[in-house]
Amino acid sequence: MAARLDAAGVKNVRGFSVNVSNFFTTAESSAYAKKVNAALSAKYRYARGFVIDTSRNGHGGKPGVWCNPAGAKLGTAPQVGGAGSDYLLWVKVPGESDGPCGVGRNVQAGTFSPDLAMRLIDGR
Repeated sequence: MAARLDAAGVKNVRGFSVNVSNFFTTAESSAYAKKVNAALSAKYRYARGFVIDTSRNGHGGKPGVWCNPAGAKLGTAPQVGGAGSDYLLWVKVPGESDGPCGVGRNVQAGTFSPDLAMRLIDGR
C-alpha cells in the first residue's frame, strides 16, 4: 500500500484514510495505518497523518462479510484524534446501503435506508 500511496502523491497531501466503508475495528485500522506509515518511512523517508472511518466498525467485521451485514454497529462518534489518528470520522453515511444484499436485500447501493441506520444504532 505504501508504494501505491507514494505513486498517487500522498507525499504532497496531509494524509490518507483507512477503513472507509468497512468494518475493521479502530484498533485494527490504526495498526494497519501505522504499518503503512512505517513502510512509507522506511522506503520513502516520510510518513503522513491518517483518519479512520468508524461509521460501521462498532462490532468489528466478519471475514468475507461486507455487504450490509447483520450485527454491524456504529463506531466511535467523529472526533479529533484517537488511536493515533488525526481524526475518527463517519466517512460512510450510516444507513447508506452497500447494495441489495445482507440485511438490506431490497435497498440499492448508495440509497439511505432508515432500517439500516436503526440496525447500526441497535447493533442488530
